[in-house]
Amino acid sequence: MKRRGYISPRIETFKNYEAAFRGFAENKEHRDNVRRFAANLEANLMELLA
Repeated sequence: MKRRGYISPRIETFKNYEAAFRGFAENKEHRDNVRRFAANLEANLMELLA
């Protein structure tokens, strides 16, 4: 399969990261590590994108 260009910047977006976290966190909101990450979600996601 051939790749067309550099696809990562089109996939790695804040919106996609947030959607992925919301999907992951579903039914796990009671866990301490999920609550800590969600408490500062925007900054945590921006750090992952950097």
